Amino acid sequence: MHKIIFSNDINIFVPNTLKNMTNYILLEQLNWFEEEINFLSKFILKGNNIIDIGANYGVYTLVLSKLIGTKGHIYSFEPCTTTRKFLKKSITENNFKNVTIDNRGVSNSNKKANLSLNKHSEINHVSHDLDDDSPYEEIILCNLDDCRKFYEWKDIDFIKIDAEGQESNIIKGGKDFFNYNSPLIQYEVKDKSSFNLNLIKQFKSIGYDTYRLIPGLDILAPWDDIELDEYILNLFCCKPDKAKKLEKDKLLIRKNSLNFDSHKNFNALYDKLILENNFFDFINTNIPYNNFLIPYWKKSTDFHNEDIQKSIFLYLISHDNKYSHVIRYESIKYSFQLLSQQCAINSGNARLSSLSRVSGELGLRSTQVSSLNQLKEYIDEDNVLELSEIFLLPEKYQEQLSVSDWNSQILNFMISNILTTIEKKEYYSSFYAQDKTLGRLYLIKSLGFNDAEIIRRINLIEKKFKNEETIYNLDTYEQSTKS
Repeated sequence: MHKIIFSNDINIFVPNTLKNMTNYILLEQLNWFEEEINFLSKFILKGNNIIDIGANYGVYTLVLSKLIGTKGHIYSFEPCTTTRKFLKKSITENNFKNVTIDNRGVSNSNKKANLSLNKHSEINHVSHDLDDDSPYEEIILCNLDDCRKFYEWKDIDFIKIDAEGQESNIIKGGKDFFNYNSPLIQYEVKDKSSFNLNLIKQFKSIGYDTYRLIPGLDILAPWDDIELDEYILNLFCCKPDKAKKLEKDKLLIRKNSLNFDSHKNFNALYDKLILENNFFDFINTNIPYNNFLIPYWKKSTDFHNEDIQKSIFLYLISHDNKYSHVIRYESIKYSFQLLSQQCAINSGNARLSSLSRVSGELGLRSTQVSSLNQLKEYIDEDNVLELSEIFLLPEKYQEQLSVSDWNSQILNFMISNILTTIEKKEYYSSFYAQDKTLGRLYLIKSLGFNDAEIIRRINLIEKKFKNEETIYNLDTYEQSTKS
């Protein structure tokens, strides 16, 4: 066993190898890659009761256990014996007293089944057609209705379902449970390369409406209000009573709260701004790159585009807490619409960086990546980036990066931010990219604006993928990074 510290000093025990998916991602990002965890840190409260179906090594269980405190409780279902041993060790090490581990798989019946075992335990699944040489474990299945009676569940606040194909059966086996309880549910909707939209219909049939996470705002919005992005893995659902409460807490937007005439209001608000002030006086000069570029933006009147300025204005509204969460969501959607239109007309400058930022915060990750790849191609062709038009950096955290000499370094600064965002967003992790992005990582490092994760990625790739003939365990990896 090997211990990794992640997410606010939580200890998790995992197999002692770099070839394991969970291990690699936690070492790379110091957290789990799914953005839903950030949202749950705002939703989950002390004293909440939670069910984790498909706990695996316990990334969600451990984070949520810490959030709910001693008055809450989490029921973690993990049928794989080997994986469950690591989970138990982690719970003991963290001294969490609020976790019950159930060794059954959740489905629609109570019977024996075969659990197909994969080298990556995250994708172990119940199988009816095993090859003769396929490793498997015989497990016991249960259903939520029977578990409700056994555990006397009366008030479950949240369920995470990651059951590798059993989601539909879990709904069938939990009709009474879902009727008597009103939890927020996070469920996996992506099966390899396709969406299982039938799950949305199934949940709807028992009174649960589906929502998607808007990661830049940490709120839930109706799943079909904007397109489903190919990177999305999970959706949320809940009954109207829970939705109403979450909306009151500014964590969710119901469909009937959306204002389809909001564009008129935003346009009027923008017109009022520029009537009373110079637009650039509205921009925060405490952000280093803004402070450097505002004099150029003010002078370069040929590059002033009202729709681009309006899109930046709308983005800033989306992060202004004096507005309601509904207005903030509507404003970032409108910002995306304007940027998409203007980039279609002329995408040969840094407005693509703005489109990347806004689309990423809306959860449109494929647009985020494609926008930056297109911008990178422009820079590769001319080694010039037109910065005379106001723009957003690809990621919010990049706004506070310092530069010693803006005049000589701004191109490298921008290239580094563009490449870093592509690196972190093109794949869920470099575990999946393998060594294909190593050259890009070396370039980012050479530009001098890299963060600590870039170095971690380089170290992991060099150890795991460039030396496949050698099996590196985690002890060897950590010793090498400290030396």
